[in-house]
Amino acid sequence: VDDKKKRYRLKWKKTKVNIDDHIHVPDIRPDDVQNPDKFVDDFHTKISMLPLDYSKPLWEVYILNLKTSDAGAVVIFKNHHSMGDGVSMTSLFLACSRTASDPDS
Repeated sequence: VDDKKKRYRLKWKKTKVNIDDHIHVPDIRPDDVQNPDKFVDDFHTKISMLPLDYSKPLWEVYILNLKTSDAGAVVIFKNHHSMGDGVSMTSLFLACSRTASDPDS
């Protein structure tokens, strides 16, 4: 941050990544959740409102060990738009994941 001009001056900086700073697994007790689908929607809304920390690489992963109507668990990947466009990021995530209904796909 340029304190005199009160603005960010972005530049590449070699960084060591501490994976624990980026992967979050909230302690969710399934018995305490009345509606898992609504819980996931509300959780997603909440974290989407929080800004990313510019002092760390601009991505976070949230793993919700909670069975919903569509999945055995949920992963939410939050990243800055500078990491890639939506189509390429979606393709990457789909290539790296499996479905519970067809684990071999």
